[in-house]
Amino acid sequence: MSKKTKLEALSNPPIIEAVFEISTTELKESKIEKLSLKEKKFRAQFPKEDKIQLFEGTMTPAKKEAFFNNHQAGFSYESKDEKDILQFRTNGFSYHRLQPYSHWEDFINTALTYWEKYKNLRDDIEVTKLGLRFINVIKLNGENSNKYLKIDLSFPSEIKKPKQLQYRYISEFPDLESIAIVNLIQTENIVLDINIIKNTNLNQNVITKELLKNSFEQMREAKNVVFFKTLTPQALENYR
Repeated sequence: MSKKTKLEALSNPPIIEAVFEISTTELKESKIEKLSLKEKKFRAQFPKEDKIQLFEGTMTPAKKEAFFNNHQAGFSYESKDEKDILQFRTNGFSYHRLQPYSHWEDFINTALTYWEKYKNLRDDIEVTKLGLRFINVIKLNGENSNKYLKIDLSFPSEIKKPKQLQYRYISEFPDLESIAIVNLIQTENIVLDINIIKNTNLNQNVITKELLKNSFEQMREAKNVVFFKTLTPQALENYR
């Protein structure tokens, strides 16, 4: 992918959720209240705040004992229309856009705006991983999935047609130092879940919006290659 691949732009993409995620070094639990943003303008846009709880458990079968504990991992915020969700976690930030998804520039600029708010709440952080995830639902309209996929989802003819088929693969993009984790699920429709991950090591002094936007632009290119190389032109007919 040293040369950018020119791919079709869809006017009505089948995206049900787009996720921008940045993982960071851990914030001390004693400072977790710093992640509860009280700014009036922000809270007017995101009026619903919830605590993010992390549950952990261990079991000892020989003693028939189980131990469970939970701790707070941050705060989540939901917009008035319930289409935008933010997570301010002790180990990172994420922005979730639910359908309808408009276009990339809106998505990435919104994500970076709220990332800056999160970053300003942290004293000293390092970015350890970037994530870009798009979950798509392609309607089959009663058609055979072979007409919509360049990947063959098959099963033995002797077995009654299953209610659900799943296919998963991981692909590397070495020039971007990224990997794509792709999950494909077929029920009455096709779910194409593409997760692009890039490991990194950036300290707070060099984490700029421009640097991050460039990195996510490259990751989006990888996502688009997976998307368009997985689906046939017929699958995209209703989304052009």
